[in-house]
Amino acid sequence: MSSRKGLTLIEVILAAAILSISLAGMLVCLSRCLTVMRASKMYHEAVKVLGMGDVKYPMRLDKEIEEIEVSDDTDIVEGFTYSRYIDYENCPFDPEEDYIYMMRTRVSWMHRDHEKYHEVVQYIYHEESGDKK
Repeated sequence: MSSRKGLTLIEVILAAAILSISLAGMLVCLSRCLTVMRASKMYHEAVKVLGMGDVKYPMRLDKEIEEIEVSDDTDIVEGFTYSRYIDYENCPFDPEEDYIYMMRTRVSWMHRDHEKYHEVVQYIYHEESGDKK
């Protein structure tokens, strides 16, 4: 039996390998956390743009239903697009009979060459424009 002190080369290499694998795993987790934080920031910003767009383009029901719609507006916040439109195709009601319209308000932005968006769907009652499409 030898009474030498210290670590053998195998023990040092094994410890270095364990530390390397642990560090690589932590970097992957950190990268995913940053991606989630970035996405969360963009969705929070989209909610702000949604509110700012609703202030800039108030939904006044004394207007015709077509005047409530807003085509793509990129002037509210740079990098975001605000739009509001009446969805006649997917509305479960008949606007000509029920006077209920499905309105979609969407804020979209580009992320890594893909369009991301936050959309709010509302049903509005608008009797004056029930006969128009």
